[in-house]
Amino acid sequence: MKTILVLTDFTRRSEHAAEFALEIAFKIRGEILLYNAFYAPQVVSPESGVYPYYEDYSAIEQECLHEMEKLVRKLSKKFTTQHGVLPPPVRLLNEPGKLGDNVHEITMRKDIWMIVMGNKSKEGPVSRFIFGSNSNAVIDNASCPVLLIPEKAVLKPVKKIVFATDLQRTEHVAMLILEKLAELWESQITVLHVCDKTLSVEEKASHYSYYKKILGGIKYPHTNYLDVRGDHITDTIADYAAKEKIDLIAIVHKKRSFIGHLLHKSISKKMMNYHNAPLLVLQST
Repeated sequence: MKTILVLTDFTRRSEHAAEFALEIAFKIRGEILLYNAFYAPQVVSPESGVYPYYEDYSAIEQECLHEMEKLVRKLSKKFTTQHGVLPPPVRLLNEPGKLGDNVHEITMRKDIWMIVMGNKSKEGPVSRFIFGSNSNAVIDNASCPVLLIPEKAVLKPVKKIVFATDLQRTEHVAMLILEKLAELWESQITVLHVCDKTLSVEEKASHYSYYKKILGGIKYPHTNYLDVRGDHITDTIADYAAKEKIDLIAIVHKKRSFIGHLLHKSISKKMMNYHNAPLLVLQST
């Protein structure tokens, strides 16, 4: 059974993300692992070489657990009212620590298929809730796809997907994951490449050839390729998604060296603040 890790801090936008996650879990006949990281003062820090020791946090733990149970009841009631059936099973994981520090370990030991988390859209300031500055760490440390749900995203079937590509053959693995997700709704996938110039006929043919290599034998019938002229990649992707009423934006996150981070801000991280449709961040191989 596939497990979706849903990150919550009990805000409305994290609840909204959990609603999306339940719909996907229902489609894949999977389960939800609802996760909350709460702050607990450390007596011994991890940097000391000793396993971190926390002060008594039982009261905080119980309060968070109570909120999680209340959230599950609310989500279950809403799901059953809408669908007439019981929701997918939901398990709870409530532990101390920072989300960014914990996410890699969680995805490894719990065999997580996907992480779902809430996010603000371009219309608001950068998200600062439980993720805040740790949102980058979630993406950097995740070993599975991360689905970011804007707080204003409409819960509906995913019929149109745009996959922003760099035309790298390493994106083939991302396409395989995206194909499986698209099959759930028989979605149309548009593989989109943003160009900073007008292309010649020969260049367009070359790009299409790279696109076929990315597919690498994938037979999913509802896939097409498109070159789009644009000076700013994130703006162009966001504008295309709005114009075409895209239901899901997908992009590959490429981990960079420390120097690389200084010289180039990841496109996937820029997109976190530019999208109004759900954003699926796939990991580079």
